[in-house]
Amino acid sequence: MLLIYGECGCKAKSAARLYRERFPEGPHPTRQAILKVVKRLRKTSCVTSRPLNVGRKVHTEDVLAYTLAHPQSSTKMISENCGLSKSRVWTILNKSGAHPYRSAPVQGLLPRNTERRYTWCNFVMNNLEDHPTFLADIIRKDEACFCIMFNRQNVHTWSLENPRYAVEVRHQLRWSINVWCGIFNDRLIGPVFYEVTLTGQRYLELLQDVITDFVENLPLHQLRNVWF
Repeated sequence: MLLIYGECGCKAKSAARLYRERFPEGPHPTRQAILKVVKRLRKTSCVTSRPLNVGRKVHTEDVLAYTLAHPQSSTKMISENCGLSKSRVWTILNKSGAHPYRSAPVQGLLPRNTERRYTWCNFVMNNLEDHPTFLADIIRKDEACFCIMFNRQNVHTWSLENPRYAVEVRHQLRWSINVWCGIFNDRLIGPVFYEVTLTGQRYLELLQDVITDFVENLPLHQLRNVWF
């Protein structure tokens, strides 16, 4: 019907007459019916009487349902599974309040670490009973690995609220640089940079060199109570 309307130069009366000639067994649309369909198409981009927002509501529900079921999917994956463009997916997610939260890298723990941490906590609590300033007497130290192999830019989790999602990462790999640093009260110890793998023997040598030099220069009242 619309093709015939265009063929007749957008004249509804001529289109109705030509439609009757080509499809005599029809039903035949009247001039008013053709104009009504054309008006609806221009207004809603739809030839049926169904409201335009029905399809949009279905699309929104599909996108949110897939995103909640697969929170680490990319917008490309969501668009392919829901049959929508990436820009449409972005619009739906943004209007729904969803946000691609970045994961936080944390150190992976082994099963044996749990018992060691319980032992340490009990040790600290017992010492605090006799020495309230015990925590201030500890030389805290740690090492970190800096590398370029982990790209957090492409790792995210879609959610309406921050899920606090974490990703375990490895440290002390041969293609990276390691840094050791210590802190005592408000004083910084180090940092010490090293490219080799930090073995037990190397770590002991590092402590003997760096920590020993630092402790020997402490005032006597701090030296008596220091822990490392």
